[in-house]
Amino acid sequence: MGLIPGFEFDIFISYAHVDNATVSANQIGWIRSFYDHLKQMLDQRYGRMDMVKIWWDDKKLDGTKLFDESIRTGIEKSAIIICLNSPGYQQSKYCQQELDLFYQKTKSEAIGPKVADRSRIVQVLLNNIPH
Repeated sequence: MGLIPGFEFDIFISYAHVDNATVSANQIGWIRSFYDHLKQMLDQRYGRMDMVKIWWDDKKLDGTKLFDESIRTGIEKSAIIICLNSPGYQQSKYCQQELDLFYQKTKSEAIGPKVADRSRIVQVLLNNIPH
């Protein structure tokens, strides 16, 4: 159970796998690094490990796979979505499906797509962030 009541996961990270690609197998991708830093920062903020639950897919989907059911489940059980937006994200049908599925599910939930004046969909523009 996550920190936010009623949700198994507090955060769902949506990203294009191309943005996590590395030149060599020994490197950590940018998305993996983002996840690790976010998790560490939230653990420190709340003073306990794993209090905030983050879902992210570290598998690779290719054009032959159907939209992964584990992704659908992660989205349905998450309170907010962080979209790591990039040209790759804009080109990805899977990323667009994730965003649409999250938005549609929020419309059917009692709290809706925003809480007070804050959106449950957070767009992070990767082109504005140093790699």
